[in-house]
Amino acid sequence: MTQTPHIPHATLFTLGDVFASIPGLLGYYPQESTILLALERDADTGAILLGPVLRADLPQTAEAAVFALEHCTADTFGFLGLVVSRIPTSELVAEAIDELSAARDLDGLPLLDACWHLSEIATGTPYTMLFGPTPAELHSAGLPRDWVSGIVPSVMAQPTMGPLLAQGALPELSREHTRAFFDHDPAVAPRITTRELADVYRRGYRLVDKLDSEPIMVKAAVERARETLRAASARPLVGEGAKQAHLPAPREDLEHVAVILSRSPLRDCLFSVVLEAPLPAAAVLATIARSYEGVIRANALSLWAVAAVRMRLSSWACAALACAQEEIEEHSLSAILAQLLMCGEHDTLLATAAESSNTLWKEGFGA
Repeated sequence: MTQTPHIPHATLFTLGDVFASIPGLLGYYPQESTILLALERDADTGAILLGPVLRADLPQTAEAAVFALEHCTADTFGFLGLVVSRIPTSELVAEAIDELSAARDLDGLPLLDACWHLSEIATGTPYTMLFGPTPAELHSAGLPRDWVSGIVPSVMAQPTMGPLLAQGALPELSREHTRAFFDHDPAVAPRITTRELADVYRRGYRLVDKLDSEPIMVKAAVERARETLRAASARPLVGEGAKQAHLPAPREDLEHVAVILSRSPLRDCLFSVVLEAPLPAAAVLATIARSYEGVIRANALSLWAVAAVRMRLSSWACAALACAQEEIEEHSLSAILAQLLMCGEHDTLLATAAESSNTLWKEGFGA
């Protein structure tokens, strides 16, 4: 399943806009999927907000409905559903529709207020309501007829596309393409041997062992990594321009950053630099994530995710954190960051990362 946090600072005017915003939200075009969209009400203004969005493969529809119910907030007052399939008469689609229509909230009421079908989420694609309010009920509620059926407007014109377009990127074709962005790739990142990997981890352990006895030396080592993140060659965070044959920093500097990423007391000093210089830092972190394994890769992906949130690409942050969790199932940092994103706590995530990094840097090294 794919979860996305809330849409920050975006206005969607029609139901079609809501559907058209989904590729920008997810970072890819969903196919053969069930999508649940949480509706929330702003306590101050009363405005209706689009909250977290959950995507699941069609066979996972029942699990998605349970997950959505378990993770809704006090502000959530309803859910909309969307079945995306090019084969609307398939057994999988029929079962998904049955699961969605049968889903109930804690009061025994229908979990979904309405549900629609789309063959794909693309400009000009027609959508049709599968179940929901009758035309008379829609009219009584002041809702337009395009709730029954309509056409998806321009995907590219949606505000959720802005952060991607700013990077010269478009949504990926599928979730698999999104995850593959972080795969080991010798064409854009050096291949690290088992012996080199072991040596990098040993160097990280030695630095942590000397935190008390030689703090000035350790501080210099961490500062070197921080400077590498600042001074690296900036490139787009995602898209074709993100993967380039030349390294964003000298190989020995990349290796040194990997050393710092190998241990959490050293790693946590890097957050503030990632927030200050997200593009050069992300280039280094993505290169390391594609080259290394284990804790180093998981930590590089987690810090890359912070850079992505900083650049308003939270869907890509979610993908990076999912890859970190796949690398190490019990990786605590990526789990915490993913939880914050799932709750829509973008600002909290960034503020916490900056504060903890600055505090550690100052208290640990007197900087």
